[in-house]
Amino acid sequence: AASSAPTIDGVINAAEWSQATTTQITALGITYPVMLYTMNDLNYLYLALDDPNNNVTNDYDEFGIYFDEDHNFEWPPSSPSGEGNFWIDYYLASPSTARFRGISGWWPYTLLFDSPIDAQGVVHGISFGTGHVQFEVQIDLSASPLNVSPGNSLGFYVFSYDYGTGAMNGYWPEETFNYWPLPAAYGTLILDP
Repeated sequence: AASSAPTIDGVINAAEWSQATTTQITALGITYPVMLYTMNDLNYLYLALDDPNNNVTNDYDEFGIYFDEDHNFEWPPSSPSGEGNFWIDYYLASPSTARFRGISGWWPYTLLFDSPIDAQGVVHGISFGTGHVQFEVQIDLSASPLNVSPGNSLGFYVFSYDYGTGAMNGYWPEETFNYWPLPAAYGTLILDP
């Protein structure tokens, strides 16, 4: 587990993220590497996304974080759902947002999507100070919709979306891109004990 928490300001500082697992999530055909940083302590999951391809600020530039918290490869059968996704969105003229949308039902025929709500227990920062977008996110493991204990695993899918170009610059796992509503296609994120 991480011994110190990063400052969640949207600026990825190498020293703050030195204990993180770093994964390249660059989509096919994208020029520069898109990097995902993940780490946790006993109370929070920390994520950072560095996308040097997105160098123009646009409303709806987005970091998407999808999770199957009990890692059973399916959504809960009914709504409202405690599993689904967080969207971290950038806005030029107003504060950036962190929203949660629950997903339930059976893929592909009976999926239900709850209306997005403000994501409780999620702190985020977005910056273009390096000349491109960087996201930092802190998710409370008990006060947010994501309730997972350190030492456990969850189904996990993430993406970096550049609204200005309409491109998904990065996503992980790569083969999940066309199957994002299917938790059986998600990768596994193991939280350090």
